[in-house]
Amino acid sequence: RVCKILRSEYQRQCRLYKDFLWIRLQECTQPSSASSQWHQFCVMINSTTEFLWQRTLPFLRRCVPKVNAGPGNDVHTLGNVSLPKQTQQVLSLGPKFATEPRKSPAELLEMVRQVSRRSGAEAERCVSEGVDFLQRHRSSTRTLPVEKTIRYLKDNALNIVPADKEGGFCVLEKTMYLQKASEAIATNFKECKKLSLAKVKTKAMKFIETLKLDGLVHSVAKAEKLSLNMFFSGKTHKDACPFRVIVSEKGSWQQAVARFLQEKLSVLEINDPFRVKNSDEIIEFLKLNNSKRMSTLSVDIKDLYYSIPHDCLLKNVRDCIDSHGATAFQNNAGLSIDNFVELLTMYLTSTYAQWKDMTFIQKQGVCIGSCLAPCLSDIFLATRDKMLHDCLRDTNVLKVFRFVDDFIVFVDCDKESFSASVHKHLTTFAEYLAPLELTHELPEDNFIRFLDIGLHFSSEHVCWAFEPRGNKPLLPFSSAHSKAVKRGIVKSCLSNALSKSCLHLVGRSFDIQVQRLSSAGCQPALLASTAENLLKKPASIPDRIDRKKVAVIPYIHGISHNIKKIGARAGVRVVFNAPEKLSRICKRVNAEDAAVACSKRHQQRFVACKKSVVYSIPLACGKQYIGQTGRCLNERLREHARDVKNKSGSKMIDHIRNCRNCTPALEKTSVLRRCKTQLGREIIEANEIGKSGNSCVSSPSILLSKKEISYLAQN
Repeated sequence: RVCKILRSEYQRQCRLYKDFLWIRLQECTQPSSASSQWHQFCVMINSTTEFLWQRTLPFLRRCVPKVNAGPGNDVHTLGNVSLPKQTQQVLSLGPKFATEPRKSPAELLEMVRQVSRRSGAEAERCVSEGVDFLQRHRSSTRTLPVEKTIRYLKDNALNIVPADKEGGFCVLEKTMYLQKASEAIATNFKECKKLSLAKVKTKAMKFIETLKLDGLVHSVAKAEKLSLNMFFSGKTHKDACPFRVIVSEKGSWQQAVARFLQEKLSVLEINDPFRVKNSDEIIEFLKLNNSKRMSTLSVDIKDLYYSIPHDCLLKNVRDCIDSHGATAFQNNAGLSIDNFVELLTMYLTSTYAQWKDMTFIQKQGVCIGSCLAPCLSDIFLATRDKMLHDCLRDTNVLKVFRFVDDFIVFVDCDKESFSASVHKHLTTFAEYLAPLELTHELPEDNFIRFLDIGLHFSSEHVCWAFEPRGNKPLLPFSSAHSKAVKRGIVKSCLSNALSKSCLHLVGRSFDIQVQRLSSAGCQPALLASTAENLLKKPASIPDRIDRKKVAVIPYIHGISHNIKKIGARAGVRVVFNAPEKLSRICKRVNAEDAAVACSKRHQQRFVACKKSVVYSIPLACGKQYIGQTGRCLNERLREHARDVKNKSGSKMIDHIRNCRNCTPALEKTSVLRRCKTQLGREIIEANEIGKSGNSCVSSPSILLSKKEISYLAQN
């Protein structure tokens, strides 16, 4: 605050001296030349000030005391596993920690182009300013030894999974990993032998065609994967650390069907007397009843998603649709209720997942990881919650809340009668929630935790405080996330400590959050400024942003913010993401070394299958054709072969017509570069075509400016 006052005072003094200078020039020179001299002096003042500031800034930064982060996440090891210090340090940062992506010059230029594409008429200026900055910038050489960590784990036959609730990683030997994974799969899945996944997809497409859902048929046909992928997390908070099986629908045809069903189910209003979205409703109840004599117990449903019977679930979905209005739902969905339920049944019985070349399907329920699982579980439990609510109406139960699979029950009784009440209520819960398996938790030392609040019971009143469940540390401040994300974490922790704690415990809760943030490496100045902003009135909600004027680029220190400034001058809002998280270590370490087979069955395989490449096809006359594709290279070469046969198509055909006896050597096609994004491949393609000169017969997809060509040539 003192610095802000000083800055305001210095700015006032600067304006005063500039006014004196202007008056002096008017007195000593001709009025016609006073204005030009004034602008010259202003330029000199600004350049001199900037020079002195850049000389002083490094010294000031060295004077700022660095806050060392705490120990971070625990790295759990099972069996006879001993990790070197460097590997331990990397893994202790946790799965959410992001490293700065290493970008090639073409990929950095792609970031500039992403912003310029949304700037309209100012695209050329954005590209020019962006290239000017990239030419001045020197990339940092400091990197986290992630590759060394992956290499060490692979070389020592170790596997790694994320911890389920406590954060961090769990490292174990390969034999133990395979054993725990097999046990977890056997609990909720059954193996499907001699099953053709291609036939399952074909059958599903034929059924969808009968429903006349042309858009969904196209999405299913376009999907490359025939099944879901399995991965695991370790339940480190339980004895022996059993695994939890999670599936990923990404890229599968099942995802297309699930998204369609999810969109239609989203219009339903689920009437549930217990369901809450967060702890705010619980806090409002406690504010009104904190002086009452009461105690509580927590009830948990074991493996909820995998335990839902399909027949009961489908009946509950029908009932929910009827409550909403059958006609309104059918008009929105575009198909009858019977057809919708059949489509849902087809999805639930087609969620095949593969692991180690074996195919599995869940025994019942919905897979964890399915986008439909939360909605379907709420519909299933809503019916039982209503019956349970009616049964508990005339008992000593004051209130029941449910979040996903966790219930908290507030009971009006003293300590002497609490045990009898617990037994009675648990019996009631087990009766109405059958066949689901239940576990329960009672207060210890008059304390119990639910969601992100801790409840403290006394004979006179109930206290509550913001205490997030589990021992998961916060995201380290050194993570390659934007400042907005880090400031948002600080604001969330401090504001929750104030709003989700009672008057007796708010100070203690606030101090705990400050300690957590300091352990994560947050600077005291950031904590102070965020706490100061909490005292101010909340800012007005900004108007809706035009999505066409928003660009998303990865966060790279020293680069992303400068590109954001260039975009802001053109009216483009630039937001940052953090694509390189340490959670990718699990996939790379646990994946089999065998090459992934191509999803296409090529009639003719010209070269080895590769996707997302810039390629070169040599011609008999000595020239070459350069192109790019995001699909399998053999699929693109098949199209080239068809064009040659039909004598129509690309620039290569125009050259062959005019060049006698010239033919493409498709089998000798070489890969020049690989790039995942289309814009990145187009930049590389244009650069390679430019470098080839007259020896290349193709034309680029985009045109590069002289500055861009010079920048790529220098780097």
